[in-house]
Amino acid sequence: MMLAKFKNIKTIHTRTLIIVIAAIIVFFTLNVGTIIVNERKALMERALEHSLELSSIKAENVGLRIDNSGQLLVKLANDPAAKNLDEQMIYRVLNRMLQFDEALYLDAYYIKGNSVTNAQGQELEGEVRNYYRKMLESHEPYQLVEVMHCDGCKSPTIAISAPIMDQDGNVISAVAFAVDGKEFSNRIDNHELPGSSFVWITDNYGTIIAHPNEDYPLNLNISDAHLVGMEDFQRVSVLMMREEKGYGTYYDNNLDKVKIVTFVEI
Repeated sequence: MMLAKFKNIKTIHTRTLIIVIAAIIVFFTLNVGTIIVNERKALMERALEHSLELSSIKAENVGLRIDNSGQLLVKLANDPAAKNLDEQMIYRVLNRMLQFDEALYLDAYYIKGNSVTNAQGQELEGEVRNYYRKMLESHEPYQLVEVMHCDGCKSPTIAISAPIMDQDGNVISAVAFAVDGKEFSNRIDNHELPGSSFVWITDNYGTIIAHPNEDYPLNLNISDAHLVGMEDFQRVSVLMMREEKGYGTYYDNNLDKVKIVTFVEI
């Protein structure tokens, strides 16, 4: 009788011990899982912070590059002789400015009414002329115009222009640079970025105007990124057009990977 009771007690104790050990193992496993998840989350947050920092630095550098070109044109546009439409002076200065960076500047233009002439005084025709005439519409100190592809251009072209205004603030003419889009893209340094990361630039309307990766086309709007295999990028594009800085994820069909994009306004 006593032996039977002992066996019963021993059996109950063993089962309890197994249950306790199992509970400890499950608890330990859950803790390890939580630690791994938290560590991955922390790594992701650090990576995003670092990427945003790099994006901010890039935005500042690119902004300075664009501003340097823009300010050259603004200085010419504000010259009293330019406001008096002294064309000889304008052509002389445009030719001098082209020499500042012959690899970047394909040409320079003087725009007045229906006439668009390059720095040598040669009048442009057709599609190219219409492209540069758009710049007369701006009242900003200078503006960046979307990439153009044309037969007469050696590579995709970005235009930077500055309006010449009279004393009443009316736009009477404009001066512009034709910037080599490929050269501009190549100057966006990517050597300090991790892995396969790279930088690209859009204008205010979401059109890609500079991109160092030749696998992706210039002049594509980010809302149409799915056309080049970037699924769900439209969600990111909405954020980019609305926020000054942030991040999002998308699926890259070309690489079969989920990728992260961080963005900062220039």
